[in-house]
Amino acid sequence: MSGTEQGNTRVKNILILEDEPAALRYLVKIVEDCSPLEYCVFGYTGLKEAYECMKHRTISLFMVDIMLDQKKCNREGYRFIEEIRKSEEYRHVPVIFVTGLEEPRAQAYKDLHCFGYIQKPYDVNEIHRMVKKCLTYNPVEAKARLHLKNDGIHVLFDTDQVVYVRITGKNLSVKVHGKPLAQYAYLTMKEIMEQLKSEPMIMCGKGLLVNGKYMDYLDQKERKLYLKDEAEPLKLTRAGLKENIHSITDGLSR
Repeated sequence: MSGTEQGNTRVKNILILEDEPAALRYLVKIVEDCSPLEYCVFGYTGLKEAYECMKHRTISLFMVDIMLDQKKCNREGYRFIEEIRKSEEYRHVPVIFVTGLEEPRAQAYKDLHCFGYIQKPYDVNEIHRMVKKCLTYNPVEAKARLHLKNDGIHVLFDTDQVVYVRITGKNLSVKVHGKPLAQYAYLTMKEIMEQLKSEPMIMCGKGLLVNGKYMDYLDQKERKLYLKDEAEPLKLTRAGLKENIHSITDGLSR
């Protein structure tokens, strides 16, 4: 391991996961020489140590070998990133994969939104360029995203583009501004609301969540909620309108 043992979250921490000790030492040295940035570098050959490191400090950049055990041709590195992407804390943190294989590289871009990849033998200048770019990236300033799946493919939408969400049974439909209503892999309403907490989402009935920014006019007699830039209004149920009339009218008055 390299770096200091401090957990100060103001310090940017880089976690490198590479199963070959010699390759790990060389990669750590390359990253440490990437001046003039200030950060701590933590290098590990095993997943257990990497997870332990994450308990005590916030990681600003991950550099991970997809194939952690070349002899067994496993993809523990890929699964490691797949696992941390489930955490809100690391959903947008940059990841650089170490790989020489085309297929895992393409899969990483599609599924895990990795920042980039480096190949062996290492290009020192390219690694320095990528590290500097990653560490100047501020996930706090990044737009909030809604993460969905469609036929196994991860789909991202800026939350401020989500017009409404409808859940009927185990069916999830999402209307994104400028796009047709589409179905995605099921998420609970709680999971949806957690992802859309940056938006003024208003419950308009059982399983119907509408972004207040897109609400235009409510026809109470016809139970129709008209939306900005949308030709077709939403038809509300009697119970939905009755139970949520105050929050709907409050949303319209904002």
